[in-house]
Amino acid sequence: MDEPLPLRPPPDTATPGKPLSGGRRVVRRLVRILGLLLLIGLVGHASWTWKTGRDLQKRIDALTSAGEPATIHALQPAAIDPSENAYTELSQAMDLLANETPAAKAVYDYRPHLAPPLTDDERKMLQAWIDEQQEALRLIELAARRSKVQSTVTLSSPLWDVSLLALKHDRTAARLLTSQALLDVDAGRHDRAIARLVELDTLARSSGSVPLLVPHLVASGIRYQQAQTLCDISPHLKIGQNAGDASPESVRAFIAMLLDPAAIQQEQLRALQGERVAQLDMFQRMEYGMPISPGNPSNNGEWPLVLRYVGKPYLRSNSAWCVDAMTSVIGTLDAPDIVAFKRKYAPVVSKIDAGKGSPLRVMSSIFLPTLGRPIELTYRLRTERHLAATALAIRLYEVDKGRRPDTLDALVPDYLASVPDDLMAATSPLKYRAAGEQPILWSIGDDETDNAGDATPRRRNSDDPWHAADRVVFLTPQPRKTPATQEAP
Repeated sequence: MDEPLPLRPPPDTATPGKPLSGGRRVVRRLVRILGLLLLIGLVGHASWTWKTGRDLQKRIDALTSAGEPATIHALQPAAIDPSENAYTELSQAMDLLANETPAAKAVYDYRPHLAPPLTDDERKMLQAWIDEQQEALRLIELAARRSKVQSTVTLSSPLWDVSLLALKHDRTAARLLTSQALLDVDAGRHDRAIARLVELDTLARSSGSVPLLVPHLVASGIRYQQAQTLCDISPHLKIGQNAGDASPESVRAFIAMLLDPAAIQQEQLRALQGERVAQLDMFQRMEYGMPISPGNPSNNGEWPLVLRYVGKPYLRSNSAWCVDAMTSVIGTLDAPDIVAFKRKYAPVVSKIDAGKGSPLRVMSSIFLPTLGRPIELTYRLRTERHLAATALAIRLYEVDKGRRPDTLDALVPDYLASVPDDLMAATSPLKYRAAGEQPILWSIGDDETDNAGDATPRRRNSDDPWHAADRVVFLTPQPRKTPATQEAP
């Protein structure tokens, strides 16, 4: 008996073990390949995240081991006794200066550089502002009697927002004090003029106590204003024991303060360390999806979770690179003069610029400030202070001896411990010429070239003495630019 034939499935019906069609095989392979690539990507991303996190932590640990601040908490200055802190009165004084009055605006808008001798209009203009700010001046005077000064602003994230809050009206207060000093010289109260200019140091130390770059630059500007005013009044300064005279002791103390660079150097170091901490803080905020600047409505949203996850190793890598860059810049601060600094800074900035050109360093380029110029300005500031101290020493010598010294060496050791250096030159003292009708003291200035005391301006309508061929201090009273001569072609 014949067996029945087995039934066969229809030709289009799939059976177990039957090969897939070509299209389906391609799709399955693509899925497997994509899954494998995704797995490799996730493993690679995790490895990159771990490596960049480890590298960043190594840098933070190295800073901590070296005793340098790496966190906002470590950067926060130690609190001082409120009874010793001048900041209380300074803060109250600057609150009084918050509203710009017409008298204050007139002083700020006045174009010629103010120096003795004042014109009648200048005297009236300054006096109108001084009269309405007597309470602010009284508070600043009280503050200057305190032994210490430290900003009470609490450092918090984001640090760069704290920087702006800490400034308040420091520069306005500095302008008020210099205005009062000029009026005091004009009125023959040279003792009070010196006292007012000393008070500027308390104001500068208050600004510089906030360890960030912008407050440090404000403090430097206040000190520069102090030194320039001293250079301006030194030919007019009366020193002696008569009523209204500045005492020799007060002048000698001022000279010593001007020649002591410790406060400026410490503030500069702390400012750059603070910038490094601010960068670490900013990258950390981005990593955790926090707004970059809570006070800015355009940046007050959180970063998407996926973007934070993907960008985490990139941010950590940029953060570590910024730490290295800032540490390299900080390493150049021990240069004795601007020439030595530029020599040390050149390879550092070359390496930084090369790194900024990489697509992997876009965020670093945004957050890393240009630091060469602020550091160079510190050498200019210290040179201005050396000029002011030397001008005062020459004036003190002239009062004692009845004539100016023939050379700066004649001031050593009775008036100066040594001839101050010109920090705009390589290991060179300040220049001095006593002969002739125009005795002068000078630094070679920004161009690092000695132009034999040439005070010719290099910028039209500029009364900044650093915009001349050399930075020259005249040791005899000079005619001043009035608004009419200021505008003359």
